[in-house]
Amino acid sequence: MPRNENLTLQTGLTRGRCLRANFHWHRDRFAHTVGLLEDERLIPVLASHEGPHQDDWPTSPAFQEASLDTRHFPSKYVLLVGMAGTSHWSASVEADPSEAVLRYDIACRIKRSPVNLGSSYRSMTLVKSTNSQQAQMTIADHVVRLHVEQSEDLRCYVEPTENGVVVRATTTADSFPQTVRWKYHFML
Repeated sequence: MPRNENLTLQTGLTRGRCLRANFHWHRDRFAHTVGLLEDERLIPVLASHEGPHQDDWPTSPAFQEASLDTRHFPSKYVLLVGMAGTSHWSASVEADPSEAVLRYDIACRIKRSPVNLGSSYRSMTLVKSTNSQQAQMTIADHVVRLHVEQSEDLRCYVEPTENGVVVRATTTADSFPQTVRWKYHFML
């Protein structure tokens, strides 16, 4: 994708509202925002926190390439790849028009133990953590929920911060290289 263009994913409607993710070029990588769309008014909820470009372990994955995939109609996907330091990231973000859910599936190929691994967001509202697997943001009397997926090979958790929320990915293996994967979704 040319770096001066934006990519947009929009979920299906729920009670006249939907979620929208906008991907845009920011300095040396793609950043994104998640917002609530109601009556054609977009209310920003979260913005990815990218961190400095020289970080080997940035606060969010460093994506330098992005493309829109519409082959799996009716769902739409944004596919992303990139690197920082010696680590390589890939991701798919899905918007299914039949429900109000944005699904994130991210992986990082690491060659050594990570200092920081996850997806960090600045919030435009107070983040309330209900437990280590979910958080919620209330904006304009509407609740947007963040939920991380768990399985034997997916180990991640939600951590509220002073300015937002982080989905932290962890690894228990001591052998490298390895691929660490984390999945989460936003829903109304």
